[in-house]
Amino acid sequence: MLTMNGIPDLKKKTPGFHQGVTVGYCGCFTTFSSWIYAIVKSSTPDIGAVEFFTGMSMPFIAWLFGNDIGATYVDLTKDSKSRISDKGWYIIDQALVVFPYVFTALLFPLIATQDVFPPASVYASLLSPLGAIPRWISSTYLNSLWPQFPLGTFVANVLAVAFDGILMGAAPGNTFAGYCITGIGGSWSTVSSFVNDTFNLYRKHWEGEYSVAKNKFWVYWYLTVSVGISLAIAAIVHACTK
Repeated sequence: MLTMNGIPDLKKKTPGFHQGVTVGYCGCFTTFSSWIYAIVKSSTPDIGAVEFFTGMSMPFIAWLFGNDIGATYVDLTKDSKSRISDKGWYIIDQALVVFPYVFTALLFPLIATQDVFPPASVYASLLSPLGAIPRWISSTYLNSLWPQFPLGTFVANVLAVAFDGILMGAAPGNTFAGYCITGIGGSWSTVSSFVNDTFNLYRKHWEGEYSVAKNKFWVYWYLTVSVGISLAIAAIVHACTK
C-alpha cells in the first residue's frame, strides 16, 4: 500500500486525478498572463505597483498556508489506515478522470440555454483545454531538461503573454478574441505552477553547491527572468496598441 505518513499518497494512488487537479484545475484557475497585463495596463504607476507586489506576495503566502494545512492533515491522520485496496484506488482514479467530461457535457448545454452564466464564461471554459494541454506538454517535457530552471513553466507563461498580446493587437475589441485571451491564454499561463516551481527550487540543495547564496541564486534568477521578460513583452504590446 502506497502511503504517506500513514495515509494514501494520492499522487501515486490517483495519478490521473491528481494531475488533473494540480495541472488542470489549479493551473487554469490561476493565470499569469492576466496578472502581467493588469500591471502593464494599470491606469497609474501606484496601481501598477500594487498589482505587482500583490502578485509577487499573495500567491506565495497562499501556497505556504495551503502547505501548512496539508502538513497538519497528514500529522493528524498519520495513524489511520486506508481501507481501500489498490484496485479500489484505480477504479476511483478512473472515475474521477471521466467525471469532468460527463459533468461538462451535461452542464454546459444547461448553462447555455438557461443563461446561468454569461456566454463569455462558457466559451472561455470550452477553449481552456487548448491552453492547458500545451502547458502540460511543455511542463512535462521541458521542466526536466534544466533542473535549476523550470523551462516548461517559463515557456508556457511567456508564450501565453505573447499570445494574448498578439490577439490584443490584431483584433482589439473582438468578442471571440476576448474569449481566446481568457480561455486559452488564461489557462496556458499559470501562477500556481510558477509559485510551486519557485518553492521547489528554494528547497533544493544542488549537488556540489555548499553556498546558500549559490543555491538561492536560481530561485531569484527564475523569478526575475520569468516576470521580467513577460512584463517586457506586455509593455511592448501595450505601447503598440494604444
